[in-house]
Amino acid sequence: MGWISNRAGLDNMKERFFSGDKPILFLLIFNIVVFTGVFIYDYTRYGSQGSQEVIGSILYKSNTVKRKYDSEVVWKEIETGNSLQNRDTILTSENSQAKIRLLDGSEITIAENSMIFIDYLDNQANLEISAGGLQITRKPNSKENTSSLGIRSGDGVLKLVEGVVNVEKKKNQKTLEYSILSGSVNVDPSNPLPMLPKKSLDGFEKLFPVAADIQTTESLQKSTIANSSSSIKLDSSSESHTQKQNYDSDKVQKVSDPNVSKKNEEFKNSEFNSESEHDSRSFSEVKKQKRMSEELLRQEKEKRRREREHREQREFLRL
Repeated sequence: MGWISNRAGLDNMKERFFSGDKPILFLLIFNIVVFTGVFIYDYTRYGSQGSQEVIGSILYKSNTVKRKYDSEVVWKEIETGNSLQNRDTILTSENSQAKIRLLDGSEITIAENSMIFIDYLDNQANLEISAGGLQITRKPNSKENTSSLGIRSGDGVLKLVEGVVNVEKKKNQKTLEYSILSGSVNVDPSNPLPMLPKKSLDGFEKLFPVAADIQTTESLQKSTIANSSSSIKLDSSSESHTQKQNYDSDKVQKVSDPNVSKKNEEFKNSEFNSESEHDSRSFSEVKKQKRMSEELLRQEKEKRRREREHREQREFLRL
């Protein structure tokens, strides 16, 4: 009788457990445990290393900057000096920024509250910006290498051949806004909407907490002038050093042998004349470079004026 009563008690417990919402609750708990275990296994196995090829590195970062590997859902904070892998996604938080360098030498400064996806395809870098701002600096590896760096967001595609360009993607905006500081940018003709460059992006510098790392038109011009001045100083210092050496050697020769001093004096005069000619040539070359720089700036201003007139004419015709 006791055995029968125990079995009856078990049957009653089964009926109470499998009745109502208890089976559903049990299945939910079971699924949570299983999927949590799978997630932890996947995170510990791949979350700290990735599986794509290395395409660049982090030059520096400030505050919180995170990276997500391809085909993963885990964001991990990235540090200065870490390598970048193909198809990585970079995310900067409030008051944060980062600067990366790709294998082709391109440098990308990422503003705060920005997210970009990097894809290397056929040895050509392509950036997809979801939000935020970028300043991209690109120098071609050689004259034969005329490839470009692609910049995409929504319906707009730009191709930076060389130079410096500011790019911004605002919320609820389909296309990019961009400003060319130097160099050349090509717009993909298949874009459904026109993408015309702006003279400057309003408030762009405010997107970067460390403003000193952002180039501007004025800083680029100052850099060009500084390079020209340094080359002039280098030439003048080398010439002064040569003249001093010649003068010292001439004094020694005068003391040692008076008969040779006259010949050395003639040689010194001829050498000084040649140095004067070289100095005049270097000065003229510097003036020529300065004129070329001014001419390039003038051409750039004229180009922007024509583009503005063309845009105004198009808007007038559209109205």
